[in-house]
Amino acid sequence: MSNIIKERELKMVKKSLFLIALTILVSTSMLAAQTEAPQPYQEGMLKTDYEWPVIPHTTYEVPVVDLCTLDIRIHVGWYIEIEGCNNTITLNQVSCGELRHSGGSFPCYADCTQIKIKANFDALLDLELAKVGSYTDVINGNNWQAYFSKNDIDGTSWDPTATSDTYEFDTSVGDEQYVWICVEAWDANVWNLPADATEKIGEVTITVRPTDDELGI
Repeated sequence: MSNIIKERELKMVKKSLFLIALTILVSTSMLAAQTEAPQPYQEGMLKTDYEWPVIPHTTYEVPVVDLCTLDIRIHVGWYIEIEGCNNTITLNQVSCGELRHSGGSFPCYADCTQIKIKANFDALLDLELAKVGSYTDVINGNNWQAYFSKNDIDGTSWDPTATSDTYEFDTSVGDEQYVWICVEAWDANVWNLPADATEKIGEVTITVRPTDDELGI
């Protein structure tokens, strides 16, 4: 008799456990349904007539909805940079036959300095000379000129045939390029400068503009 009672009790315990498990399963399913976030009606629009679900935890966790996506773009404009603007060109005496200006007369002076150019557009660079300082009369009239050279100049000699009055920065070659800036003078009034002196006589300014092709003109 006792075995029959125990068997019935065991069946009742199993049934109770099954009902508890079923209740937990149903509750979990309902909770999942209740806590599912509303879905956007269309891009940029969300409409729901139900309460916003809250998932109970130690602290409440409120589900978020991806509503729309915005593009991010950048406008950098025109950019060019020259490294070497603090360089100094110190004219030293050279053979007049080395000058780009073939008709230069004694005494002749010249020197070059290298600059580095970085840009994001095709640019046309030019040079402008100006007499500046207390010894500008060392330059005889307009007997001087500035130009660009792509050659690897050692500072004492260069190829005057590989020069140009302007330099075109071509981005297809690379966004970083090196070029030499040279200045030469001839028939200089050297007696207007104290012996063994190094004085400022002028400045060379680098100008820049976009190329016609870059501007579409």
